[in-house]
Amino acid sequence: MLLSLHDILNLPVETQSNQRLGKVAGAIVDIETQSLYQYRVAPGGISHLFSKEELLIHRDQVISITKEKMVVEDSVARAIEAEAAAQLAKNKPRLSAEMVTQNRG
Repeated sequence: MLLSLHDILNLPVETQSNQRLGKVAGAIVDIETQSLYQYRVAPGGISHLFSKEELLIHRDQVISITKEKMVVEDSVARAIEAEAAAQLAKNKPRLSAEMVTQNRG
């Protein structure tokens, strides 16, 4: 089956385990081979709470595409969650020994 870019844009994207990731916002084409390289996915569902940045999903991570939705590997969602956890840890203020002692008090 062939789909046009118009058919793919705004297509819902979810993982194998039905976790919604967002919608197809665009595609990146390898000009040397004239083949689709990655899909740009605008965040949606729970993933938009962690990041406003678009996801780049490699064509090898796509399980299926129909006119109704795109299904990708569960590993895509795990990577998003790991990135969100890393950002949270990076931005979390550290407790000083004085603060811990005061709270035991």
